[in-house]
Amino acid sequence: MTIPPLLLTNGMFIIDDIETQDGRKFRDVPGGAGTFTILGAQVVLSSLLQAHEQNNFIRWIVDRGVDFPQKLTSIIHSWNSGVVFRDDHSRLTTKGINYYGENELRTFAYLTPKRQIGVKDWIEIVGGVENNMKAVQGLHLVCSPKRCLDILNGLNRENSDLTIFWEPLPSCCNIENLGLIQEVLKRKERVVISPNSEEAARMFGLGEPNNYEEYKSVLLQFNDEKVMNDKNICVLRCGKDGNLVLSPRNTSLKRKISKFPAFHSKSQEKVIDPTGGGNSFLGGFAVGFLLTKDLGIASICGNISAGCIIEQIGIPLYNPTTRNWNNRSFEERLIEYKDTHGLDFSVEEVYKNLNVSLSLIKKTNYSIEYKNLS
Repeated sequence: MTIPPLLLTNGMFIIDDIETQDGRKFRDVPGGAGTFTILGAQVVLSSLLQAHEQNNFIRWIVDRGVDFPQKLTSIIHSWNSGVVFRDDHSRLTTKGINYYGENELRTFAYLTPKRQIGVKDWIEIVGGVENNMKAVQGLHLVCSPKRCLDILNGLNRENSDLTIFWEPLPSCCNIENLGLIQEVLKRKERVVISPNSEEAARMFGLGEPNNYEEYKSVLLQFNDEKVMNDKNICVLRCGKDGNLVLSPRNTSLKRKISKFPAFHSKSQEKVIDPTGGGNSFLGGFAVGFLLTKDLGIASICGNISAGCIIEQIGIPLYNPTTRNWNNRSFEERLIEYKDTHGLDFSVEEVYKNLNVSLSLIKKTNYSIEYKNLS
């Protein structure tokens, strides 16, 4: 029997070529929103589960064309990330080129055609049974508002406990698309919208924010009842400044704003390449939220995941035996995050909440009731 996963993504796997301003070139680098989201999720899950368990909790699709390098297959397998490989020797693997210019400016272009992932693809990888899709707890979507609506309408799960973790495409983050964005945020599913701060500002015709007060001003645009319904959430990603969260409305119809620092915000010395930081943040955030329904724990998980992903060009080094990422465990990073930033949380309590929820999910075939978020 195929067990419904906790989290699915429609993000793609892309093989990247990278060229830097100083002339360095990197070839066949794993990339893509799906890849970084899953890695972010695995940074958290790998610390909680044995290798044979990890593959059951998340699913994602890697489309391998005739030119897919064998070495990448081995690397992906080592993550124990619930990957499903689909082979099509009639096409080339989706590839892109990244050029890094001044001030972290990145330009990207596809080198080969892409293959999108949607509802029918998900049904296939959860066992070909539509009922299995009804048991999935979370979906990570990277897409336009129109495609987001099409996907959600195709799922037909408006009255379920499904949580959508949505990254709107940057090109769609403008005031012209605000009506469609609001349509997504007014649905009955729980939607966690997570643009970066510049993208969110553009949705409302505002300039790019650069400090906490400006981030907060942009975030509060989502507080309007015309923009987002009471149970939905906005997670604003602010790069090196961390993230802000706008909670659901509580019983007093009030929302709470919480702020969390980026893992490396005290020092950028170990930050090599921010590519994938936003996707991996949301992967870690999604797992933390689905397990605990706690926005604080979710933000902590997200920032730790992102901090790991941006420490090199491409993907972090994972050791399946020690379950360390870049030679450090999730627990070590959790302790450093707390101590470096003087944060008021208990490492033991974070682990306890993650593990208790995980045990409950395993016992109930991944069916979990939502806690009160107020």
